[in-house]
Amino acid sequence: LGIDTRSGQKADNARSDTIMIVHVSASHREAYMLSVPRDLRVNVPGHGYRKINGAFQAGLGPKGDWAGGLKVAAQVVGKLTGITFEAAVVVDFAGFNKVIKALGSVRMCVEADTRSIHHFMVKGKPKYIGGMLDDKEADAYADRTGNQRYVHRKGCRDMQDWEALDFARQRYLPDNSLDYGRQRHQQQLMQAMVAKATSAGVLTDIGKVNNLIRAAGESMLMSLPRGMDVIDFFFAMQDIAAADLLSLKTNGGWFNGYVINKESFEDLN
Repeated sequence: LGIDTRSGQKADNARSDTIMIVHVSASHREAYMLSVPRDLRVNVPGHGYRKINGAFQAGLGPKGDWAGGLKVAAQVVGKLTGITFEAAVVVDFAGFNKVIKALGSVRMCVEADTRSIHHFMVKGKPKYIGGMLDDKEADAYADRTGNQRYVHRKGCRDMQDWEALDFARQRYLPDNSLDYGRQRHQQQLMQAMVAKATSAGVLTDIGKVNNLIRAAGESMLMSLPRGMDVIDFFFAMQDIAAADLLSLKTNGGWFNGYVINKESFEDLN
């Protein structure tokens, strides 16, 4: 679960806009990754029907208990798919930043020039500006301040933590694929992180391994199989290269939506 916590946000208001299911083969030689559309309409126990990204929020309680949110989200996704989960991870924006920073950089490919709604060019340098909900608000801010939107240029390159995470967060994409495009880029980011983490340069550098494990431990809520700790989990997964982390799509990677009371939802076909 990737959650959308921000500074100043109420503790009980976090949603899991990113939901991924990962299946690791018994041989630990390959894994399969499936993104769950955040707008799926589901029945959350005790809260009625809502978008599936709200299942995590429903379990938070007034103090923002991530473990409570994870429990409800796992129940809802499990009922939707018929899957019983053996492990889970919850991470927020800051957590991803820490892990990518520990890796040094990740190699990402941008299919077409993409304008950010989160980063703007301020005095010649990209700077995060919060509060933009969509293209219109981002354009209005740029017009008002003269700070133009940062553009992720087409091509493949090594990205620093802020750039990789910012690109993977964009929903307003040139191909109008919205959340499905964002799912595609988030899966690409996961593959890039695995590629870097399992590269010889990281696994043979004890300092980098320690930094990576520390970043993961500090930045995430990890619910692992009984008796397994972060180090065990990390080394159990080391044989999975990025090429063996296979992406799967719901709905063929495109929309299957409907509207109830003027609110848009997704369905699985």
